[in-house]
Amino acid sequence: MTTISTANDNNDSIDLNGQTFGNDSIDEEDERVENGDSGKGKKKKKKNNEEKQLQVRPKPKRDTTYKYSNKGKGPLHEAILLIGLPVFLTYENGQIKSIQQIEESSRIIVPPDPEEYPYEAYAFKNMDEVTSYLKRAKTESIDSLYQRAKSIVNEYNDQDDYMLVLIAADIVWSYFQDRFSTTHYLGVFGDNGSGKSTVGDTFEAVGYRPVNMTDPTAANLFRVLGKIEFGQCTIIADEAEKIDKSPDIMSTLKTGYNIKGRVARTNSNTWKQEFFWTYCFKMIIAERSPNQSSAKGILDRTFIFNTYKGISQYDIKEVLNPSGDRTRQKLLDELLDFRKLMLVYRLVHFSDPIQDINIGLDGRDKELCKPTIQLFYNTKSQLEIEAALQNLLLQKNQRKENTIEAALYPIIANAISKYGNEVSASQLWNLIKDSIDGTWDDRKPTEYHTSDYGTIYRNTITNIICDKFGAKRKHKEKGNFLIFDPEKVARAGKVYNTNVSIQTKILLQDSSEGPEGSEGSMEKTEDHQDKYNTDNKKDNNTLSKNTHDIAPNIANVLKPEDNRNNGLSPQPSALSEPSATITRQQDTIYRLGHTDNWACHNCKQKGDKWFMQKHMCRGQ
Repeated sequence: MTTISTANDNNDSIDLNGQTFGNDSIDEEDERVENGDSGKGKKKKKKNNEEKQLQVRPKPKRDTTYKYSNKGKGPLHEAILLIGLPVFLTYENGQIKSIQQIEESSRIIVPPDPEEYPYEAYAFKNMDEVTSYLKRAKTESIDSLYQRAKSIVNEYNDQDDYMLVLIAADIVWSYFQDRFSTTHYLGVFGDNGSGKSTVGDTFEAVGYRPVNMTDPTAANLFRVLGKIEFGQCTIIADEAEKIDKSPDIMSTLKTGYNIKGRVARTNSNTWKQEFFWTYCFKMIIAERSPNQSSAKGILDRTFIFNTYKGISQYDIKEVLNPSGDRTRQKLLDELLDFRKLMLVYRLVHFSDPIQDINIGLDGRDKELCKPTIQLFYNTKSQLEIEAALQNLLLQKNQRKENTIEAALYPIIANAISKYGNEVSASQLWNLIKDSIDGTWDDRKPTEYHTSDYGTIYRNTITNIICDKFGAKRKHKEKGNFLIFDPEKVARAGKVYNTNVSIQTKILLQDSSEGPEGSEGSMEKTEDHQDKYNTDNKKDNNTLSKNTHDIAPNIANVLKPEDNRNNGLSPQPSALSEPSATITRQQDTIYRLGHTDNWACHNCKQKGDKWFMQKHMCRGQ
């Protein structure tokens, strides 16, 4: 008589999902009858059982990564070499421990082998050395680490002070890049011998997992940044003159400032689509900056440094290869000590809360500056870091004034004032040629050779006007017309407002410390702003409290029914509502920094001094 085995039989086996497989006596008996040989039947049944086991127990895949935190949801694991062996370090309950791998249901995550590191691996002699760094890290603050980073940067670089300040801040910030939603890039451009590569070498010596690539390709970037988790390392792209020629690199840079940024690529071996993370801090080093027309989005995410030849205290290249020299070896030991201290400090403070703040900026400017200021908020270093960011922010926005879009904006405003909301495409094209310096050929009426923007074409310019300023095309008997919404044009024009000011204020009152775990400076942010507006106080009796919100009320300017401008000046006309009265505004206007622009406290218009003294204020 045939019997059916239960789950309690000794021959039973249980798979990973808890499903039970007996010895299948009925199937075995059938095999014996069918084959007439019990021995053959047993062998065939055993093979079938093994195949079933393989189907329900897939072998977990092994993934290699430099760091892992389950995208910030779990404890941080940092890959290092311990006694020459690859392990992860993790911090729990006030202690650091090492583990060989991270086991998940569908995969096993392992640290890289020594030869797999594209940079100098973090190496510790033993756990006693790790423990010694842990004790030191608990006594450090984000402020003290920044001062050490700044000292290192100053020793090896002879450049402008604000540049050195931001490089030092970025070195410390890079260890917490995956705690923030966005990052800025650094563009270091200069001639041979100007010290641009030295900036990259300094960052490479002490930054967070820096991968230095010469003339990088998109495949290089994808492999380094990987598919496991964002922020695996930082990138130093040296000799990067050709990056604006590669669509793949451009897509990586365009998405890589955002922590959620990824690019999709098809694996040519499996024909499966794979998604690579692109987010991390990046430094671009080249003799020239990328082309403005093809890399506009990249440049708008980048703070640009121009380097010049100088004399530094030490040569970073010689220090990184001391060749037995005691002084250089001591300096190298200091660099290695600092980067290991920073790694352990990151492990200890990775989960610390980050204070939310309002820095008085919005849009792209906010994305570039806020993460850095958040990390250094309420520290002694905050003020000089904000000053460096302010300097670079003004330079970046002044470059924006040199774009074709910035040149078109006042021309469009003037056209609306002159012709109304519907402007003939040919009239607007003629206004553009009259307002922008250049030459044209009568035989090529749709081309115009500008002095600053190269050759522009009528169709291309029309597309820009529609895309950037919201114009709608309309075909009539007399030709093509562009229909504008003055309010949308005014909002689009705010993008080209280059007068911005960082004003940091706390959003949520919270007694907890920031990620640095430091008491820092208890100086009020209002005191910071007072220092920023020193120049304004020299020109005015009243201090502006809203210098970042000084965009002119162009929606009122662009009301053609109120007035008509018979001139062809490229500057937008200052038109008024009928109820406005003309008064002199000597006491309500103030100068914007060291520029020739002035603004009004009440209505927030801006212009030159003479215009603002006579402007029609609507804020009274």
